Amino acid sequence: HYWSKYCTSWRDNVDTMDNWANVSARLDGADQWKPFVKPGHFYDLDMLEIGAMEWNGGEKSRLTDEEQLFAYTVHSFFPSPVQLSCRLEKLTEFEFNMICNDEMIRISQDALCDYPVLIKDYKEQKAKMYKRTLENGDTAIAVFNMSDEALNDHLLLLEDKRIMDVWTKEDLGVSCNLEFTVAPHCVRVFRISNQ
Repeated sequence: HYWSKYCTSWRDNVDTMDNWANVSARLDGADQWKPFVKPGHFYDLDMLEIGAMEWNGGEKSRLTDEEQLFAYTVHSFFPSPVQLSCRLEKLTEFEFNMICNDEMIRISQDALCDYPVLIKDYKEQKAKMYKRTLENGDTAIAVFNMSDEALNDHLLLLEDKRIMDVWTKEDLGVSCNLEFTVAPHCVRVFRISNQ
């Protein structure tokens, strides 16, 4: 196919802006690119509107911390080139820890370059759950909540597995049933061990 044969990166979306409607729409249409993304060939979700942005004179992004986490996760999980356009010296502690989270970077840069699969569309609750297989056999799960209400759900596994919360780096123990809550305009990412 043209895209995966001739392009190292391509995009078909509008420019990113620092407002929630724009950021939450990043997932729209992303699923169609799964057949074409592979190592060295990536669907580009455009630059990230986080931190104090250079293009607007160094003013802080209008996104909340939760919305910045959502935006960064979309780019890292799919995987898209992670392009920062912010003043590094003005990063808050939250923003610095977010972009330097080594567990999220491991998923983003995973050599298998598996493109996420939508495994649950909450539709009326405006949320989506995606699964991504990692090179060592682990599974990464991301639950994106686009709604204005908290999302409560559970993930039932076929057998007991060790589960880690990627953003907090908390070991959630070994279980086959993961109960979780996702705050409004936010995301949760779990890494499930293959052991």
